[in-house]
Amino acid sequence: MKTAILILSLFIYCCNSHAVKINFSATLISINCVINNDKPADVDFGDAVGVNHIDGVRYQQRVPISIVCRTPPGKQLELAFLGITSNFDASALFTGIDDLGIRIMQNNQPIIINQRFTLDDVTQPIFYAVPIKRAGSALKSGRFKALATLVIKYE
Repeated sequence: MKTAILILSLFIYCCNSHAVKINFSATLISINCVINNDKPADVDFGDAVGVNHIDGVRYQQRVPISIVCRTPPGKQLELAFLGITSNFDASALFTGIDDLGIRIMQNNQPIIINQRFTLDDVTQPIFYAVPIKRAGSALKSGRFKALATLVIKYE
């Protein structure tokens, strides 16, 4: 142990060293976005969702969300729906009922939960939610609930 320390000390003092100054700079900006007027969005599928009729199309509901942002020109906003995913589909939220999930869609495409995607700043995004079930499963009756948080990130 003493030998290793001595060798290291000799190495440090015997060699030439050079230093370079590094400057760091940036501009802080603020994202000025308001999602849904800072109010929660609720999607109610009603009291008559048939366990034998869930097919990923039937019962589809529009998610009532508005996004208003003021961003500097040329910058992109990224969104993500954060939540607990079902155990059978990465684009479906956990509902508390085995083999049942809530899928979020945009432009007829599933959105992967907890994964960012780019916001088209020209048009207001329209999202839909639809109950889905694991293929081949038989669902049990019961109330269900799914939660997600929509976040915006500036890139």
